[in-house]
Amino acid sequence: MLVNEILSLVEDGEKCPFQALIDIKKMSEEIENAEKRIKEIALKQFDNKTNGNEKTAKLYGYEFSKTSSGRYFYKHYETYVIKESELKTIEERMKIALKQGQNYIDENTGECYPPAEYTPSKISLSMKALK
Repeated sequence: MLVNEILSLVEDGEKCPFQALIDIKKMSEEIENAEKRIKEIALKQFDNKTNGNEKTAKLYGYEFSKTSSGRYFYKHYETYVIKESELKTIEERMKIALKQGQNYIDENTGECYPPAEYTPSKISLSMKALK
């Protein structure tokens, strides 16, 4: 069943929206897995399409780009770890202050923490399979 068909059935009251969410979630997971596997195959073939030295290829009306990414790690630097821990402590105390509706005073240091600012985002519906 196509996504638009499912949507039409829900909008027309012919299909339960909760069952539709489950169906679409399953389809999404299948598509995500297929996309990952297809991208792996396409990446292997990319150099053949670009003579091995290009980073982009225009194919079928789309531009495909081959990129490289990585991560930076800081945990090996002791000062970083200490500062990160201090920041987490500040954030936790500011959250407490927000919940209390007033500044939070650290009893050990006397340091005063103002309430964190909270901006609500949208209300959403989540789902997970029952075991």
